[in-house]
Amino acid sequence: MLISVCMCTYKRAHLEKTLSSIYNLKLGSDLELEVIVVDNDAALSGKPFCQPYLDKFPGRFKYISETRKNISAARNAGLNEAKGDWVAFIDDDEVADEDWLVELLKCASTYQAHAVFGQVITIYPSSTPHWIIKGKLFDEIQKNTGTKVSSGASNCTLLNRNFIEKHQIRFNLDYGTTGGEDAEFFNRVHSKGGILVTCKEAIVREEVEENRLNGTYLKKKATRIGQCFSKYRMQNASFLQKLSLILRSSLKLILSSMLILLNLPRGKSKYYPHILNYCDAYGKIHYFFSSSQIELYK
Repeated sequence: MLISVCMCTYKRAHLEKTLSSIYNLKLGSDLELEVIVVDNDAALSGKPFCQPYLDKFPGRFKYISETRKNISAARNAGLNEAKGDWVAFIDDDEVADEDWLVELLKCASTYQAHAVFGQVITIYPSSTPHWIIKGKLFDEIQKNTGTKVSSGASNCTLLNRNFIEKHQIRFNLDYGTTGGEDAEFFNRVHSKGGILVTCKEAIVREEVEENRLNGTYLKKKATRIGQCFSKYRMQNASFLQKLSLILRSSLKLILSSMLILLNLPRGKSKYYPHILNYCDAYGKIHYFFSSSQIELYK
């Protein structure tokens, strides 16, 4: 069985470590890999890191340039080249455990899933402020293996290619500079009857970039997540459904404000999670009253 491993890259030297981890994956005798790297940098900065792997994956390594600065376009370029029965997604700032792919496939088989989301373990640089580590502000909440979900991210994921080809699903270019394109994509997979589950045994490790280790980035990201949630979840919603989300988010604003004040004496690691909840709720409401959205991929 052929598996397509797809990753997008943009000016990241860490790409070499990601590719090395893919090369060192443990695979069964019935599995074969093709690796697809889509470089979203017009200067082709990722090419030198890919060159050594042309021989390591003979005939099964593809380096593609997508010059449009649009993460959705880059993801689609990878999907369009994929020939595998399954597509595995990983980011260029991650390292996969050697059993990563085997665990994703095992979970897909066990739960008859069309998409499986693995576990991303955050690695904090030594320069990370203590309050960020203590507050676990970059850590993802991991659900038990087999938990059904209605959406997810594409940074540690296995996807049934036949399912998306049957339903002609691709990443939406409208999310190409804001992010959130993966959440919207997988929500459409779910809406077409796809089964989406989590798998905590399939692990990648991601080191946080130093320029993200600050409150400004965290608040910006949380607000953007809220905006994108409203955008893709409410695009076909009724007026009452939209009003309900606005009211619930307004209540969350009030509650988060109270919890921020109550936790101020306990330190930044305790009150900052509530600031991020506030930003998320604000983003959900902001979407309905403004045409501007935060762009993470300018």
